[in-house]
Amino acid sequence: MVLNPSSFWIQANALLRKSLTFQKRNVKTNIRLILLPLILCVLLVLLQNFIDTQYNTPEFKCGCVCPNNRKNCDDSEKLCGVQYSEDTQAVFCKIPNPPQWPPLLQLPYVYCKQNESCPFNMLFTAENQSFAQIVSENMFPSAPTVNSSDIMTSLASNVLGSESSPGANSFLEPGFTSGFPVYYLQTQCPQNNSGFTFPYQIEGKTFKQAAWKS
Repeated sequence: MVLNPSSFWIQANALLRKSLTFQKRNVKTNIRLILLPLILCVLLVLLQNFIDTQYNTPEFKCGCVCPNNRKNCDDSEKLCGVQYSEDTQAVFCKIPNPPQWPPLLQLPYVYCKQNESCPFNMLFTAENQSFAQIVSENMFPSAPTVNSSDIMTSLASNVLGSESSPGANSFLEPGFTSGFPVYYLQTQCPQNNSGFTFPYQIEGKTFKQAAWKS
């Protein structure tokens, strides 16, 4: 007796019935597979709402004021910016024209605190030692070059240093905003190290900074 081979549809029907039987035996596993991504999505939405609620406070927003010294006004009328913000609010403000800071060398804090100056050693090397000596001496100008009409640009042509640590962002330079003096580096410091102060502006606010020779 010769048996005819099963047709494609008969085989497909048998496989489908077998698969349905297998899925019925694993209902709980299938439910967990379906619910897991749904639960994760719900948790992410709840977490996002919680974070938005916690950060939706004035401390985490750019500072704003009402014009004409009014106490209440619409949000569309408010003036917002760094000049109206506290220190914790300034990082959340848009800065259309960020300030340009002159480069600062990192100086040791202990020497600066004890001596009111920052003596340091600068190493250099070259095949021609006399030429290297001349170059190293010319790296430090004998007198500071400061242009009162453009303070920050003129300071960039000098060699400056600070004992403050670098900050997390580049908008506020700790060397100028932390209260520590900025040191003007020279190969030989004069006996009368009186220093000087210079003004600078950040978003309309004027500040003063002390500079000492070191």
